[in-house]
Amino acid sequence: MARELFGEYTASLQSRLDFALAAQRSASHVADEVFVRILSAPVFGDALFTAGGTGAGKTTAIRTSSQTRSLISEAAIVYDSNFNSLASARAKVTMALEAGLRAIVIFVHRHPV
Repeated sequence: MARELFGEYTASLQSRLDFALAAQRSASHVADEVFVRILSAPVFGDALFTAGGTGAGKTTAIRTSSQTRSLISEAAIVYDSNFNSLASARAKVTMALEAGLRAIVIFVHRHPV
């Protein structure tokens, strides 16, 4: 969602395709900063993380599944990512745990066909 802050990216479907990679690093930085700021305040409850490949349908899956919809609405924070870096994923989960939150990671596996 942090990519949505960049007007050139959101201008059209084609610009989303053209600028996805260019916007990713800045959007990732924004998301990381927001994550740190949220955890620096007193928070209670769950930290919900997504994991899985790009285009696997993580966001859609967690929003539409009856099993996860309530987790989203009740979570103190939702970090919708792919967790493709072990170091980054571990750091974020550790930060959430240190803030006193319960960390929940939902892995979405896209069918290969």
